Amino acid sequence: MAKLWGGRFSGETDPVMAAFNASIGFDCQLYEADIRGSQAYARASAKLGILSAEEAQAIHDGLERVLGEVRRFQPRRP
Repeated sequence: MAKLWGGRFSGETDPVMAAFNASIGFDCQLYEADIRGSQAYARASAKLGILSAEEAQAIHDGLERVLGEVRRFQPRRP
């Protein structure tokens, strides 16, 4: 897999950064499920009184914007 940072740096990639970057391919496949799960967690937190309804809605709406931005750069897979 190509490195996200291309030819910007010389030298070897630190193993910690290489390990961090290793999941990018999976992240690109799971982003929608991750976002939907976070939205569900916000709704559940509101039902339990941990968040207000307004806070849960703000989180939901913010995550919808994130989802739209990610979709612009990562087309859906069948």
